[in-house]
Amino acid sequence: MKKIMIAVMFLGMIMVVADSTIAQNAVRYGSKISFKSARGKYLVAEQDGNANFNRTTAGPWEHFVIVNARNPSDRGPVRFNDKVALRSAHNKYVVAEQDGRLNANRDKIGPWETFTIFNWKTPKETGVIYESNGVSFMTAHSKFIGAVDDGRAVADRPASRSLENFIVGIGGSSRRATPPRANHSPPPNNGGSPYSLCSPENQRCNFNYIGTVAFGVNGVFKYKYNVTRGIDCNVATFGGDPAPGVPKKCYSKFVKEWKPNNTPTETDKPSPPNGNFRVCGVEGRSCNFRGTGRVAYGYNTKNGRKYLFKQNVNGSIGCNNAAFGGDPAPGKAKVCYVQLN
Repeated sequence: MKKIMIAVMFLGMIMVVADSTIAQNAVRYGSKISFKSARGKYLVAEQDGNANFNRTTAGPWEHFVIVNARNPSDRGPVRFNDKVALRSAHNKYVVAEQDGRLNANRDKIGPWETFTIFNWKTPKETGVIYESNGVSFMTAHSKFIGAVDDGRAVADRPASRSLENFIVGIGGSSRRATPPRANHSPPPNNGGSPYSLCSPENQRCNFNYIGTVAFGVNGVFKYKYNVTRGIDCNVATFGGDPAPGVPKKCYSKFVKEWKPNNTPTETDKPSPPNGNFRVCGVEGRSCNFRGTGRVAYGYNTKNGRKYLFKQNVNGSIGCNNAAFGGDPAPGKAKVCYVQLN
């Protein structure tokens, strides 16, 4: 009996020593961690429930509490191939929607809020995850989280490669995030008609004239000029975020009247550049496909094709002016087409 007790005590000492060797920089359940993409941007949970990969530094909104999805009270080390959930600074869980969007707006853990955390280079590994390790997340829909060109976070990638791999950081404030103060006053007039509120961020700003649109908050704005009857009020459309982490709004200003063209010279039905292209997305959404290919963005007119192209696109690209560096057909609803390599 004495020998058995000694053996048990010795085994316990080994377990304590083993646990202490992984305590220094191991990722543990209940700790706050950040995820940096291959483009050097951090995952952020916005106050409106969206998730993006567009932050250059990791603050409270860029840190997530990692939770054991099968045992939320667990405080042990996180291991590759564990089932995990991510809770944001706003006390919401990250979710992979069925349509491929990634959000951070759920109140509890379910199948869509559960992710398998992988070592992207050796998917079968089950070792402890440490700070600065690279990880990938597979969703309940057997897709992977990815960071796309326009700064969005998606959950529709078919495989785990470098752009679906994220570097783990440990840290962050233990307090819940306090949203930055937002002064939603319109921009200064500077002559002409005054600015009026048009829409909150991530909605459509509609009006019935040709005007100027300001996008921002707290006196900091980005502008679009000669806008005809409306524009999407988001970071991608305006080519950048004037106030990261703060909910923004769009304000429109009348410049001149808009009159409909009763004798249009363009067809109303978009068509691809040629027969080798197929539709992969519409303006304001994502163009998604398997593999790599050449993507066209634009509108086919009777007076000639108006397209912008991106070469060797891998799996996904935003179907918008920002992703393609311009507007090939102003005022027209554009379409994305892909020609696979």
